[in-house]
Amino acid sequence: NKMAALWKGFRALSISAARRSEVEAVAPLASIPVVFPEAWVVSLAKEKFNSKVGLQQLNPDVFAEPLRTDILHRVVLYQRSLWWQGTAKTKTRAEVRGGGRKPFPQKGQGRARAGSIRSPNWRHGGIAHGPVPHSHAIDLPRKVQEMGIRVALSAKLAQGELIVVDTLELASHKTRDLAEMITEHDLDGALFVAAGDTTNLERAAQNIPKCKVIAPADLNVFDLLRQRKIVLAHDTLEYIQTAFAPRAPRGHPALPQPDLASFMSA
Repeated sequence: NKMAALWKGFRALSISAARRSEVEAVAPLASIPVVFPEAWVVSLAKEKFNSKVGLQQLNPDVFAEPLRTDILHRVVLYQRSLWWQGTAKTKTRAEVRGGGRKPFPQKGQGRARAGSIRSPNWRHGGIAHGPVPHSHAIDLPRKVQEMGIRVALSAKLAQGELIVVDTLELASHKTRDLAEMITEHDLDGALFVAAGDTTNLERAAQNIPKCKVIAPADLNVFDLLRQRKIVLAHDTLEYIQTAFAPRAPRGHPALPQPDLASFMSA
């Protein structure tokens, strides 16, 4: 009993010391100032052609992720595996029509014995070990999927291919109006990420090749890498920076967040 009590006390002291060292290691990080990446907010309206209407701070945990091509590769493979239909199918000897009787006697003709004309080694016979319908999907942790989105967004921002606009609400659903705006702002092959009522934008983009409109909840690595430019509406930043930000480990202080009210009028 005495040894058990001593062991419990020693274990409690070691655990408290380990936790204290973790806190001491994390505490200095909280005092380090965080540098927030920034992006100009551009207006796509004709009367404000290519004008900068504000400056927006971005979450460094989402838009300053180091480049990880291995993570992008894993996420793209995961997405493509979900699209694989997996419907390839061949008929076995039991499924091919015919072959119910023995084609010739077992002995007396000098031929190799056979029990069915639908054997795999016969012409028009069944297929041995052929493909069968099955799922090709692979598993990937959600944290890795979210990290892939952060890496793709950060890479697009670093390359100057991520544009933040004040609004993506169109007054008309005409394809001509959207096509003129895309030509004026060099947005060919752009991915528009918009929230709210996007009926006009979606209808106008239907007949424009390589142009896609998605909601912020549908962001994925494949579309981010495939499209040439990413156009984010300003009202989608709050959702993106909240939904795809990494979770702080338990017991660690939360990192400071960007000021979404930093949208300054030019």
